[in-house]
Amino acid sequence: ETGCIAPGVRDELVGRPTDHSITINAIVDGAVEAYVEYGIAPGDYLGSTSPALSVEGIIETVIDGLAADTPYYYRMRYRPSGATTDFLARGEHAFRTQRAAGSTFTFAVKSDSHQGYTSGQFWDEALYQVTYAPHTDVANDWGR
Repeated sequence: ETGCIAPGVRDELVGRPTDHSITINAIVDGAVEAYVEYGIAPGDYLGSTSPALSVEGIIETVIDGLAADTPYYYRMRYRPSGATTDFLARGEHAFRTQRAAGSTFTFAVKSDSHQGYTSGQFWDEALYQVTYAPHTDVANDWGR
């Protein structure tokens, strides 16, 4: 009725990986309090960050003290700032800390796909689907 957007987390971006830390930035709507749970097995969160408040639509969370060259699973939990209700859970995602020098890895780069441009010069549905196909070997292939 009022045209307001309910406070929540819209998107997450994982960046600045080192051999012992990672930074997660989240774009949020409204005043949000959030933290990150993480662990080395899916759904088994052995650590968590302290709750942080959104500043100008972004929450930045640094997870430190991680093991090098290790896959981690995480999910963000959030609630409206000042609320006393339980934190809501977002979906689980994964990252890997920095690999040892000389290690091999696979990754994908996506830019403006010109989706819908059908002359064949810029758009190929088959290649687009390969780029975004789910990877089953998460521990060894983080190119999603």
